[in-house]
Amino acid sequence: MTITRKKALCVFYGKPFSEEIAKGLEERLDSYNDDLEICFETSPERPILVTKSRIYFDPFTYKLYLDEDQTLEESEPTEKLYSDSQIIQFLNIAFATDQFLEANDCYEKKTISSKDVYTTILKYTNKFDDKSLLSFTSWCKTNKIQFMNATLSRKRRYGVNSRLREVFVLKIQYLDNTVKDILNRLPTYQQHIRMLKDDGYCIVGYARKSPGNESHREKNLESMVKHLKMRSLVNKCFVSSCCKASSPLGSRDVKTGNVDLKGVDGNTQDLIRFLSSETKVCLVCIDFAGLSTDPNDLYSFVSNHQSLLRLVVDQLPYLNETKIFERDQILSDASILSSFDCREKALRRSKEM
Repeated sequence: MTITRKKALCVFYGKPFSEEIAKGLEERLDSYNDDLEICFETSPERPILVTKSRIYFDPFTYKLYLDEDQTLEESEPTEKLYSDSQIIQFLNIAFATDQFLEANDCYEKKTISSKDVYTTILKYTNKFDDKSLLSFTSWCKTNKIQFMNATLSRKRRYGVNSRLREVFVLKIQYLDNTVKDILNRLPTYQQHIRMLKDDGYCIVGYARKSPGNESHREKNLESMVKHLKMRSLVNKCFVSSCCKASSPLGSRDVKTGNVDLKGVDGNTQDLIRFLSSETKVCLVCIDFAGLSTDPNDLYSFVSNHQSLLRLVVDQLPYLNETKIFERDQILSDASILSSFDCREKALRRSKEM
């Protein structure tokens, strides 16, 4: 959900939103302590006050609210979106279809054409510089961009017949900062991983491949290991070269031999032995099915290995997001792992990621 800094201040102080009230609350916050800033951890609807130095030190944990770009001058952005996952995320934020956004002051309900979207995205990426409007529309269909699902109507516009959709459009003053936030996802995530290492964590990667087509199996596993090391900065990496996503973690690779792959430290049984020798481990996988699709078995696995303090699901190639699950949260509420209860499918990876 997109909430502005002004609205977050009103929520924090329990006041109804208006520009005048928000301005007064900004002044009130500044009068308390110039080093405090409004931010949130997991839910934008639950704002908290944290020192600016702490936010700067750990922006992955403490996230700032969307603020207006005060310049609003027609200028070329200095940074541009480069991967498909980033472009998809931007389009789904900037041209949304969720009805609850009608009450969100960051959005305006508008009737738009594909050309309107095309014109906007050209400012923020070079991907479509040599592509036609038809090619862009086809790309949006293939990648299931949200605005394509809005009801289509045909109306005469600017003297020509147009195919139009009614969607919620992010106001122009928030577009540039939205792009900056999207581009900062990977650097912010890596900063958080470095902080965990400084705190004594060993960052461990895990990858698996399902039974089936044997061609390129080793190459695909080595590619996953490479990306775990590049994006998540893992210290070690373990793999299961042939197992189902639903198979019990504890019984994987019991009958298989040593893994002879570049950059790999062993199989699942080697991972289990490694966990028993460590005290603080953060386990990273690529997408939920890259680890397990059985939340109950995963809960038992976490419960049985006391050194396993965090799980990280890297969805940066697909959604430009990461999900973190902490041990205490898992053990106190097993339902937090429900996201792992997913059907395994081949997700489209962004080539640039």
